[in-house]
Amino acid sequence: MLFTDGLVEVSRDYLAGREELRQAIEAEYRDASQNIAQAIVKRVVAGRSARDDIALLFLCVTALAAAAFPRQRMRWTIDARSERSTRRIKRALLWQLGEMTDDDAQLPAAELIVNELLGNVARHTPGPAEVELEWNGETAIVRVCDRGRPFQLRNGAGRIELLAEDGRGLFLAQSVALDLTVERAGDGNCVSATLPLKLRTVSR
Repeated sequence: MLFTDGLVEVSRDYLAGREELRQAIEAEYRDASQNIAQAIVKRVVAGRSARDDIALLFLCVTALAAAAFPRQRMRWTIDARSERSTRRIKRALLWQLGEMTDDDAQLPAAELIVNELLGNVARHTPGPAEVELEWNGETAIVRVCDRGRPFQLRNGAGRIELLAEDGRGLFLAQSVALDLTVERAGDGNCVSATLPLKLRTVSR
């Protein structure tokens, strides 16, 4: 993070300003806002009038190029009751996919699938869940495993009511995924979706 001294001199006490900045960074690390840089400035300034111009640049590495990841699987654990926790995982997963494909036209479809899989957990089985991104060659699979009550895909057995509260999310994900399955695993469910993306192959 790079910043001008106007940020830490709001109270005309440089050391106190540095401590306020440290606390703001730690707070954002524990519970990140959607715009981290803006949130850090707000936490430090805290409604006071700035005495000098403030500029802040926040850089966060969430993923490296695909060639830097020899492993074929990445995992995250979330609490589906926390919107911010879910948003952070979704952002990290999508940024990782963005590094691994040149197929930008299909990224919105991948985002829709990820949104619906995470939203399904939040709505129906809130609590701990594991999110996994697995890739093999040009194919990527996202898997979300929960610890909730059983559910199944309708698989065309009944017509989806578009105005209903239930059933639409996985139906939408299934309609754009190359493949989508639901399996009962232990005391929970695992939803696996093959994304409509063509990954770059890494030459070795």
